[in-house]
Amino acid sequence: MNSWRDSANVVLAAGESLSLWGPVLRVFAVTAAFVILLFVIRRWLPVLAPNALSKLRSQPFAEVLGRQFLGPRKALLLVRVEGRRFLLSETGDGFRLVTELEDDPDSFGVSLRQATGKDAN
Repeated sequence: MNSWRDSANVVLAAGESLSLWGPVLRVFAVTAAFVILLFVIRRWLPVLAPNALSKLRSQPFAEVLGRQFLGPRKALLLVRVEGRRFLLSETGDGFRLVTELEDDPDSFGVSLRQATGKDAN
């Protein structure tokens, strides 16, 4: 009669058997230790380094302030990255920098006219 315990043994040519339970238990122990380590890090990281996670969560890296669609798969985007404002063009091929905008509220219109080559008249 073969039981499930007998199926975990590999029979060698010389008649000796090699148990697979040792390596299986080692893999299980290492996996359990890794999972416990992840839980400990997740629990204690905010306590040990509170500013590390709060800076990442408090402010997004980039913020889309506005989008003007120009046609199919074409748009202009006003984006703020780390306090600086950029005018980007979006096409089917990707994004391209048009210009960086100054803090002057009228600079958007000036930059748009310069980028498109059109005059306000």
